[in-house]
Amino acid sequence: MADCEVKARDLHDALTTLGPVGDKSAPVRLTFTAGNLLVEAQFVGRFGEVDVPTTSGNGTGQVFAMPALLKRAEGRGGVVRLEVADTALAVHRGDAKVTARCVPEEWVPTPAVDGTGFEVESAVLAAVLPAASNDDGRPILEQVAVESEYVVATDSYRLHAHPVDLDVLVNDAGKRQVLLPAFVLRPLVKVASKVKVVFDGNGTFLRLEGGPVRFTVKTYQGAYPGWKLFDKRASPTTLTVDRPALLAALRHCLTISSWYPYPVHFKPVPNGVRLHRGPTTGEWALEQAIPCQWTGGPFVFAFNGPYLADAVNAGYGPTVTFGLSSAILPATVSDDSPCRRLLMPVRL
Repeated sequence: MADCEVKARDLHDALTTLGPVGDKSAPVRLTFTAGNLLVEAQFVGRFGEVDVPTTSGNGTGQVFAMPALLKRAEGRGGVVRLEVADTALAVHRGDAKVTARCVPEEWVPTPAVDGTGFEVESAVLAAVLPAASNDDGRPILEQVAVESEYVVATDSYRLHAHPVDLDVLVNDAGKRQVLLPAFVLRPLVKVASKVKVVFDGNGTFLRLEGGPVRFTVKTYQGAYPGWKLFDKRASPTTLTVDRPALLAALRHCLTISSWYPYPVHFKPVPNGVRLHRGPTTGEWALEQAIPCQWTGGPFVFAFNGPYLADAVNAGYGPTVTFGLSSAILPATVSDDSPCRRLLMPVRL
């Protein structure tokens, strides 16, 4: 018999982190060792592992459990005690106890990945991840492209590119591009300051590590869309606005219910620009004026509200500058951050 106690919050965080890798109908594997509980999930070539520290425990053991059983123990506070006896798992939370028989499942060993590796700052990945696609029908855009000079993500409506210096991706054959799945990177950047990437010699699997979390996934084979024309885009018109005022205005405009997916319009007014979201008239129309500085001829343009908020929040500095060439061509978003952003306007 083996048992251990873990913080309910740590167990909750582990199951949430493994969510993008596992499947609700597939069990997770729990391995009890001294001072540690290893939680593992896998599904169709995806493998995830999270080390959960234990507050106390006796013995070692291994058992398979359905996520639904463990979710009964989740919570924001308190301690959960797990007991393994033969093929049964008992979950204790306060005075409550849930017991379920756990039949051993066929478990594919996590592939060993030993090869070249590099590290990327989580702040760099966090700046580009909002632009990665969530559309399963466009799997190449669900990846984040890592090159020797840039980390890039795009969903074809917006693009975020952050400069990096990764000489390990340059060899005699030229510059190499590594595609990392965004659904794996999102939980990693929340638990570690750096994400380590290791790829094996034959290019079959990637291992991504951050803090107590490790993911192993199949390497995606494909060509990332060409994006470097971004560097050659001219912006005859620029709009510079105060960042705190812009963020406050955006929060005001985005309070409109998601039932009304109106874009955010930028309308020139004397000594400023007016942000407008909603129909032309009616109770759902919200407006907020902020001071700005135009270079070139001002005109009306509009962006998808959440996309605009992601682009502004990906940088930093006292002001934000929009580089514009027309109301229908992509605009650049820049500030003191080295992250370069391209945003497609909404056709008016």
